[in-house]
Amino acid sequence: MQQELNHSQSDSPFFSLMAEAEQIQVHEVESKQTHILAPFLKTPPQESERTFLVKIRVSRAPISTLPAKQEVAKKQEAPTERDKLLENAEILLRNGDLILARNIYSFLLKSNLKDQQAMEGLGICFLKLNEVLAAKKCFKALWELYQKDDYAIRLGLCFLADQDDDTALSCFEKVRNPDGVPSPLRFDFYKSRGNILNRKDRHAEAETSYFKALQIKPESDVVFVNLGTLELQRKNPIKAQKYFTRAIEIHPKSSKGHCGLGMVDLEQGDYFSAGREFKCALDNDSQNLVALLQLIYLSDFSKNYDEAIHRSHQFLDRDPNNAEVRFQLAGLLFRKGQFLEAESEINKAVKFAPQEPRFKKLKEHLTNNRHRG
Repeated sequence: MQQELNHSQSDSPFFSLMAEAEQIQVHEVESKQTHILAPFLKTPPQESERTFLVKIRVSRAPISTLPAKQEVAKKQEAPTERDKLLENAEILLRNGDLILARNIYSFLLKSNLKDQQAMEGLGICFLKLNEVLAAKKCFKALWELYQKDDYAIRLGLCFLADQDDDTALSCFEKVRNPDGVPSPLRFDFYKSRGNILNRKDRHAEAETSYFKALQIKPESDVVFVNLGTLELQRKNPIKAQKYFTRAIEIHPKSSKGHCGLGMVDLEQGDYFSAGREFKCALDNDSQNLVALLQLIYLSDFSKNYDEAIHRSHQFLDRDPNNAEVRFQLAGLLFRKGQFLEAESEINKAVKFAPQEPRFKKLKEHLTNNRHRG
């Protein structure tokens, strides 16, 4: 096989052949014999140039005629079994099939404990499945190995799920470049950080964090509710009302938005409007505990306990072990004069929280008035 030796392109098949050659012979061609090579030369040789004939013996099977760089890229593009499994796990994770995704990530880690992508995917699955301890182990290991902002945020979210605000905030403070984090995770970072700061009464910092979250998701009803709650804590009901209203404009069935408006009405002494908003909040989410407790509070002013009793039963249908709601329901029934029903409810509440003094006091009072039932 013959090729032009001084070929100008570095990715010529000639160089691949040279690399694979078992034997190479080079012969200089005299100027009077160059006509023999004319079919292989791009231009006739100049007087000052020398011409060589190269003979190459290849010991292997014929190689691809693709340029070397393209051949390497082709090999790199071929997906491995691990790549296919990882892609399937990511699809399952995006579609909410957390158990199947978790199983694939676990399988990949058994093959390679240092598989970073599999460890990250597994941690995300654990956190979404509320397996917080397992998620912590994943993201703690990832943070220690790679010091990546994503992992500091996810580790903080794990501690937040455990209601450990201090440790969660400590993790968030390790984030060096939030702008380099994928936008969905960056949104969670700013929103969650704002919630912690708000609970710590660091209102100005919380507000800044919420505004940064809104830059990522301008139509987030959740963040507008959080801003409304912040303004209520600042004793700014008018500004709070603006934020809660905006949340409902974005999401008309926002239970927390309607609850927030009810709190504003309550702050302004408009009990009728407040009751209407709390009922609307419970219509959209029967488990909105704040709305339920406020509706129970308002029932003492109207002396109409039926609505609050009905809503309490709805709540307990889905959360039967909630001691606080059992206690509140017992109080409603007692005030309505249904002493036997009230005693039944307070007994359940005491069973769930036997050391709570309010529960024991109501139980004692009901026992003393049992004859009235």
